[in-house]
Amino acid sequence: MSLKIQNLNKIYKNGFNALNDINIEINGGEKVALLGLNGAGKSTLVGILSGHIIKTSGFIEIGGYDIDKNRIEATKSLGVVHQEIIYDTFFTVKETLKLHSGYYGIENNDEEINEILIAFELKDKADTNTKFLSGGMRRRLMIAKALVTKPKFLILDEPTVGIDVNQRLNMWNYLDSIIKKLNLTILLTTHYMYEAELLCDRIIVIHGGKIIADGNKFEIMKKYKMKHITLNLNYKDSHNIKNAQLSIVNDLKIAHIDNISFIFNYLNIYLNDEDFDSKLNIIKKILQKYKIEIQDIKINDADLEMTFTKIIEEAKC
Repeated sequence: MSLKIQNLNKIYKNGFNALNDINIEINGGEKVALLGLNGAGKSTLVGILSGHIIKTSGFIEIGGYDIDKNRIEATKSLGVVHQEIIYDTFFTVKETLKLHSGYYGIENNDEEINEILIAFELKDKADTNTKFLSGGMRRRLMIAKALVTKPKFLILDEPTVGIDVNQRLNMWNYLDSIIKKLNLTILLTTHYMYEAELLCDRIIVIHGGKIIADGNKFEIMKKYKMKHITLNLNYKDSHNIKNAQLSIVNDLKIAHIDNISFIFNYLNIYLNDEDFDSKLNIIKKILQKYKIEIQDIKINDADLEMTFTKIIEEAKC
């Protein structure tokens, strides 16, 4: 087992209970996404696992080692890609990887470092000072640092935050290929739901310091199975589109149709599968009431993002 957490609690000095009785088990080879809103407890949990935050109580075992009794051995089996880009401007890319290897007692690993540089397309930057790297290259270097010590368990804390769309797509490709090649166990925190869908098989949702959902991503999405409807509307008889939209939203909520949003002349709605037809008819009648025409309808299965939103909404009730 790569990770075992039992009855984990973290209470800060000001009395804030960041983690409340957390229990998680992750087996070797599992790919797990830890999802939650800002302040849910994700960063606290990652901080405890990486040794930057001291837990209040509970048991944690990483790679078979109790972190209270053998933190050094536990850390050796762990690689962490932090949310913040941490690098030393005094060293080149290759020197950074050599130095990080030395912290773990690893020497004479030039061959492994070269392989990693090639894998992350940093070979031509090996002798470049890290301060001259682009943001995307620094992100890749952070992941290379985490992998150079050959960990069995990799924590990715918001690995693609702050980089542009093209760099993010490239990063996902790097991560997916490396994870599969090395058969790594991963724990990923992210606000990009597509990233979680792409890289992970299991989803854990944390809210208010508590685990509120944990399971296979397909099973969780099936449980909250919904349809995403996008309606392209024509407001030709409406003098005030904003007022019309407010009235439509109010009427839909009275009809118990929530998860509504307007973007320009598009109406986005999420409906449960079981009452899809009846509620779609209600929507059409409400739009007719305001003399609004439907120019086009697109219907797709809801994605993980909507499933996550639904789970959080239920937790707040």
